[in-house]
Amino acid sequence: MMTLAIDIGSNTMKCLLGRPSGALVDALYERTLDSRICAPDGGLVKNASLLISEAIKMFISEARNFCPSFKIVAVATSALRDSPEGGNVVKDVRASTSVNIRILSGYEEARLSYFGAMRGVGGSRESAFFDLGGGSLELVFGDGLNVLESFSMPVGSVRMTSKYFSGGFVTPGASLEMSDEISKVLGATVPCRHAYNRLIGVGGGVVAARFLKRKMALPGPESEISLPEMEAMFGEVASRTPLERCQELGIPNGRADIVPAAFLTIIGLMKFLNSAILLHTFYNIRYAVILGGI
Repeated sequence: MMTLAIDIGSNTMKCLLGRPSGALVDALYERTLDSRICAPDGGLVKNASLLISEAIKMFISEARNFCPSFKIVAVATSALRDSPEGGNVVKDVRASTSVNIRILSGYEEARLSYFGAMRGVGGSRESAFFDLGGGSLELVFGDGLNVLESFSMPVGSVRMTSKYFSGGFVTPGASLEMSDEISKVLGATVPCRHAYNRLIGVGGGVVAARFLKRKMALPGPESEISLPEMEAMFGEVASRTPLERCQELGIPNGRADIVPAAFLTIIGLMKFLNSAILLHTFYNIRYAVILGGI
């Protein structure tokens, strides 16, 4: 059965049309829209229902060019989960599109993200995994496909940018303050028992790091990023304005303001877990949905 999986995030809306193919996914069509529904104050923008509805209609229309019939599964993460208006937005979108959006709990988001990612990287050993979105950071400790512990923290890239890097502009003082908050939140939330040398990550910030590694011609596979490389990349983006990040580093306009906060969060997480390497996979919530995770 073909499934169109739609993921409504704080900063982007994404879809994937595909079907299971063993442990992987036979993908026919996918699309990502930079469409920020998370307002600077942590709530939702006024036209959130319209933005989501128009994105869903476009995804469905374009998917039908590849397959005339498919099941639609739409999920939403922290932007709708954390807003008191989230339920009303779901009702508005259902009235406009006939598509029902399921707002994932922090645990469900973490579990689905982990399930999809582990299908992409394989392996049966214990791993630490994170999904950094615009509104929250989901962290999972697992063994193979089994989730051992999961945590959700309100330190997403859009949220942290609004708090520390207004307009996407970075200062040394604000960087120190944000790093301190990330460290405190992790310390208060996560009972870190031992080091995880292999940290697996997904999310727009990780994708940006992967392609910036290629842009900077750093050695090694672009899907594997060391802590010194992450710190070097943070230095590159922090020293530039959002416009310069677009023009000189090729970072998409919709992410140029939030990339410094994303990189700084990843650095804080790698230090907290004593992780030498960040491993990126493109498998994510949408892949998990298609593989039957929900």
